[in-house]
Amino acid sequence: MALSLVAANGLYPLAETSEIIGATINSKYRRNEMTIKRYDLCSRMSQAVVHGDTIYLSGQVADDWTAGIKQQTEEILHKIESILHSLGSDKSKLLSAQIWLADVREFDEMNAVWEGWIDPKNPPARATTGPTLAHHHVRVEIAVIGVL
Repeated sequence: MALSLVAANGLYPLAETSEIIGATINSKYRRNEMTIKRYDLCSRMSQAVVHGDTIYLSGQVADDWTAGIKQQTEEILHKIESILHSLGSDKSKLLSAQIWLADVREFDEMNAVWEGWIDPKNPPARATTGPTLAHHHVRVEIAVIGVL
C-alpha cells in the first residue's frame, strides 16, 4: 500500500510497507531541512522564532503602559503586524492567537479593536483569558502563531 503525508506545503509520499502499525518513513522523502531561526533575542526569550514555515511570536505588550485597553491593543497589533511583515508574512496567515486581559471586563473594548484589525476572511483560532499579568499597568498581552 502506498501512503502519503499531507503537509501545508505539499504532498510527501511515504515508503510502502505491509505493516500499518510501526510503518517507517523512507528517509529520502523526510523533510529534515527544517531549521530554527530566532529573532531579537535576549537572555530570557526571542521576540520571534521561525521553524520551517511556522512563525511563533512571543507575547507582545504595549510600550505605553499609561494608555487604556483600546490604545494598548492598537499598539500591540501594530507591533505584531510589523514583526510579521519583517519576516515575510502578514495577519492573513495567522493560525492562532492567545490574548491575556488584566481585566476581563475590558473584553468588549479589546475585541472591537481586534475585530477591526484581523483579516475577516482568515481569522485565526483564538483564546482569551483573564490572568494576572506581569505588571499591573499592562492591560493586555497578545501572542500569535502564523506561517510564512
